[in-house]
Amino acid sequence: MDISTVRWGLTEYTLKDFVNKFENSFPKIIKVTEGFLGRQELDSISSSTVLHVHSLYSQDRAVVESKSGKIFSLPAKMKQVLFLVIRPIGTPEGPFSLLKILEENVLPVTIRPTQPLTFQEMNNPTSACHRVELLTVTQVFKETFLLGHSINNKGFLEVQTPLVLPMYMKQVRLALAEGLKDNNEEEWDAACTEYSQTVQQKANMDHFIFEEISLLDKQEIMKHRNMYSEVEPIYMDLNKQLKKPTPPPKPEKNVACKFFSFADVPKDLHEASVDEICDCLLLLNLNQYIQSFRTEQIDGQFLYDLDEALMRENLGMSKLHAAKLLRFRDGWRPRLEESI
Repeated sequence: MDISTVRWGLTEYTLKDFVNKFENSFPKIIKVTEGFLGRQELDSISSSTVLHVHSLYSQDRAVVESKSGKIFSLPAKMKQVLFLVIRPIGTPEGPFSLLKILEENVLPVTIRPTQPLTFQEMNNPTSACHRVELLTVTQVFKETFLLGHSINNKGFLEVQTPLVLPMYMKQVRLALAEGLKDNNEEEWDAACTEYSQTVQQKANMDHFIFEEISLLDKQEIMKHRNMYSEVEPIYMDLNKQLKKPTPPPKPEKNVACKFFSFADVPKDLHEASVDEICDCLLLLNLNQYIQSFRTEQIDGQFLYDLDEALMRENLGMSKLHAAKLLRFRDGWRPRLEESI
């Protein structure tokens, strides 16, 4: 289905209004008519993005405060870390998962990770590292997202990487797809059914967990009167031990770049060599993974066999970076201002 043939409704909805009206009738196809530019790439969505929205996703998150006064938001079902219970005294120490601690203790409760943790702003290696040893869990709140997948201009559903639209994106406006311009209901119903079946068969959404850890700004918390779900977070990378930052690898000598800008990169990367894929990583500011891609001899054809799990588990990529490369592979290109 060509997206240019879709008939869009004239009403524009906020995220909250859209959920209130259509929550019980998902899936829906929507277009972002007014985007959201967040503090980070992960937290932004551009206008004209078309999405197949298939569910409303809610997640319990714990508000925790470090000894230095930093406030973090952690998913209650996070699996990467186990914690020891420090206070109240007399409580079974553990180690336990965060979810078990929340289920079996009255808040506030002071916990300590079983190994030192550091948090750093995602995709910003020059930002400060926050080392945490003691954390006080003060409360739990529910964060709600629209969960879906983007549809490109040719009508292809990009199932590899789900997109989440959290409710704090108040500037976002949405238009609802109402059918095709030629009013061919049979073709429209067939396309919608195909999208839904593709999500069920390939997206594995039954096991989706939004595992990102975020830092919450105290002034923003006060501004929103402790309504944590209304606060735009700063997403953080988690390191289980404090490491000195490693500089990005230097470009190998005797290897000439072929792609010097995004304009040089073809939309179809199947025929790209290993070196050309590494050029793409450099353009995307993902040069820390170049050595891994060279070692594993990942050329364009093999790139299309990778999914997020392989990228994260075998190539050491973060969730954001894997999502970025998958979208790039499927035709997305960053919109950058040209220097004058």
